[in-house]
Amino acid sequence: MVPTTRQTRRSGKPKTADEYFVGQTGVVRDTLIALRSLVKATLPKATEGFKWGAPVYIDPHGYPLCYLFGLRDHVNLGFPSGAQLEDPRGLLEGSGKQGRHIKFFEPGDIRKTALRELLRGAARLARRQAKAGIPPCHSRRGAQ
Repeated sequence: MVPTTRQTRRSGKPKTADEYFVGQTGVVRDTLIALRSLVKATLPKATEGFKWGAPVYIDPHGYPLCYLFGLRDHVNLGFPSGAQLEDPRGLLEGSGKQGRHIKFFEPGDIRKTALRELLRGAARLARRQAKAGIPPCHSRRGAQ
């Protein structure tokens, strides 16, 4: 059962992806739901968990592929290993050692074809890392 917004507020911070989505409002919630649908359709073998205070999608080997994070006026689709992804369309933002993200201000900003390419690229990268015996990034903090 998905909790209501009132239940989520009463209990404090969300503890699951479903609680996280229920706690969002307006265009941010609509954008999160659209991105969630795209991620699940593109990465059917990934499991949805909750890590870093947000929904995260984990491949069968335990590698975090991407996460969704709702902010006041936009949503970030983040890639924990995004610095290693090919990004020919220049969608990824960020300058850290590993992570990259894309900002969305409304569902109409979602470029499905380009995002599917990045999501599949993240899955390919995870498979290569698993085959090479490289442990998942951030492996000390497991998704719940």
